[in-house]
Amino acid sequence: MKHFVTGLFIMALTLPISAFAQMDTVYVPTDNPAVGGNLNNAIDSVITAGTLSNTVFELATGGYYILTAQIVTPTGSQLTIVGPPPGNTEATALPEIVLTSSGVSWGGTGIIFDIYGNFTMNNVWLLYLTTQGSQAGACINFEDDTTADLSGAGEVGIFKGDIFDDSGVPNGAGGAITLKCRDFKGTFENDFFRNDVCPTLQYYGRAISWGYQTTSWHTDSLTFVNCTFANMGYGLMQESPEWADNVWFNHCTFFNIMMFPIESNYWHNLVVTNCLFENTYMMGDEIALRGTNALYPFGGTISLDTLASTGITFTFGEANRHILFSHSSYYEQSWLDNFMAHNAYSDTASPANTPMPQPMITELTLGLSRNKTMWPYIQIDTTTLYDGVDPHMIAPLTNQDSIESFLVGAWSGSPNVDWAFEPDSDLNNIWPLPGSLAYTNDTLLTAGMSGFPLGDLYHWFPSQYTTWKAQEANEDTVISQEQRSGKLTAVHELAQSVPKDYELLQNYPNPFNPTTQIDYSIPRNSFVTINIYNILGEKVATLVSSERQAGSYDVTFDGSKFASGIYFYRLLARPLSGDGGTVSFTKKLALIK
Repeated sequence: MKHFVTGLFIMALTLPISAFAQMDTVYVPTDNPAVGGNLNNAIDSVITAGTLSNTVFELATGGYYILTAQIVTPTGSQLTIVGPPPGNTEATALPEIVLTSSGVSWGGTGIIFDIYGNFTMNNVWLLYLTTQGSQAGACINFEDDTTADLSGAGEVGIFKGDIFDDSGVPNGAGGAITLKCRDFKGTFENDFFRNDVCPTLQYYGRAISWGYQTTSWHTDSLTFVNCTFANMGYGLMQESPEWADNVWFNHCTFFNIMMFPIESNYWHNLVVTNCLFENTYMMGDEIALRGTNALYPFGGTISLDTLASTGITFTFGEANRHILFSHSSYYEQSWLDNFMAHNAYSDTASPANTPMPQPMITELTLGLSRNKTMWPYIQIDTTTLYDGVDPHMIAPLTNQDSIESFLVGAWSGSPNVDWAFEPDSDLNNIWPLPGSLAYTNDTLLTAGMSGFPLGDLYHWFPSQYTTWKAQEANEDTVISQEQRSGKLTAVHELAQSVPKDYELLQNYPNPFNPTTQIDYSIPRNSFVTINIYNILGEKVATLVSSERQAGSYDVTFDGSKFASGIYFYRLLARPLSGDGGTVSFTKKLALIK
C-alpha cells in the first residue's frame, strides 16, 4: 500500500520516454506481489530473441517490481529501463524495483544487474532490499568489455531521475554501483542516493565504488548534476591504485555522510561547483587515524595532496591536474559538534583519539592551490566558498539518536545501528519521500553561479530548476573554461563579514608566472582603482576601476603579455559618502618567466 506524506516533490525529468522512440518498447506490467518476475521475464525473452540493445523496457507509474533472479546482459549490449515522470501523489510515484526473498542468495552473487556493456535507467526507484526488508548485499555491477575498451567507447552508464535506496555492502565490497571495468563513463543527473548505510561499518554504503582491494580498474568520466547524497557511508569512493580521469559535481547536495563525501586526494580533472555540504565526514578528525600526511586532517569537502605521496604511477603529472572548487558551502550542525566533544567514547578517549569537526578544506589542500608554479591549474576559489554558514534546512533527513549511537559504536570499533532516515518509508513505498533538504538561508539561496541556490535544484528547488536548466550550457562553458585555464572569469566577493580597515595584501604567489592574485578589503562603499605600473612608473594595466560595496575582494593579474621584471600595484579607494579622503596603498610584485 502506498501512503501519502508531505515531502519531496520531484519534477518531470526532461528526458521523456519519447526520447527512445527509435527503439522497440516493451511495456512491463506491475507485479503480483505474491509472484514477481515480470521484469525478469521481459528482459530474458528479449535477450533470447537477440534484440536487447534495440529495446526499451517501460515500467508502470507507481509500479512494484520484484526481481526473482540476477539479470545478466550479453557482452556489448545495451539495457534500457525507464519509468514515466513521477508526480506528487501516491498514485504517481516512481516505479519501484525490490528483490525477492525466496530462493536467491543476493549476497552470494553480490549483483542485481550484471552489465557487460551499457545500462540506461531513467525514473526508477531501485530498493536494495528484499521484500522482507533485509539489505540484499548486492549492487549494479559494470563488467569489463575489452572490445569496447579497445574502441574507446568503454562501458557507459546513464542514470537520470533515479533513486538508489538502502544499498549497504555488496559482495565484493563496492557500492550501489560497482565498477569492475577499465573505461567506465557514467552520467548521473537528478538522482537521489539515500539511506545507503551499513549498520556495522562506517566506510560502506557508497554511491559509486570499485570493489575491495581491486587494482586494475579505471574510470574515464563521472558526471553528477543535481544529485543528492544523503545518509551514506561515502559519496564517491576512489582509492589507490585506481582513479577516475574526469569527475564533475555541479549543483549537488551532500548531507549526513559518515566519512568522505568525495574520497581521494590525487585527482586528475575534478570540478566541484555550486554544491552544498552539511554534516559531511561525521566521524570527525581523530589525529591518531589521519592518513600518510599526519599533519593534516582529511577535510569535509575535497582533499588534495601531491601525487608522489600516493606511491602510484600515474599517466599524468602535477602540472596536468585541472581542479576547480568554487561556489559551495560547508556546515556542521551544532548538535554534531557538541556530541563529538561529549559522549561515552570521547569523555574517556585520549586527545589523539578524540574526534573533532573536520575543516571545510585543509591547509595542505589550500597550499597546493596557491603554488601556481607546480600546480598552475588547481583553483580553489575561497571567495565563493561559504564555511560555517547554516543553510537552515526545512526538514533535515536526520535520525539523530540513531546517528549518535552509531558514532559511539564506530569510534569504539564496534558499531551495530541502522542509522538510516525513516527506513520503514522505503519498504512501505511512502511517496512523496519524507523530509526536505530545501533551506531558507538568504545568502546561500543566491550564492550559486548566476544567483541560483547552492546544492541540488531538481529535488529541493523545483521552481528554479527549469530556469537554471535553460542556462545550463552557458554555465557549463564557464566552469569548463575556469577548470582548463586555472583562471577565474570574474572578481568575486568574499563570503565573510565587512572588514574594519582598508587593506591591500601582498600578491600570491610572488614571484609569479604568469598569473597572481591580489586581495584587498574596503570597510566602506568606495570607488576603487587598482593599476599596475612598470619600474619606470608607467601604467601598464588597470585591474579595477569601479564602485565597490564594503567587503573583501580578489582580482587576478595576468602577466603573460608582459616582460619579466619588477612591477608595482596601487590601490586607490575613495569613500562614496561621509568623511575621509582617498586611501592609497602600493606594493611590489615580481614577474619571472
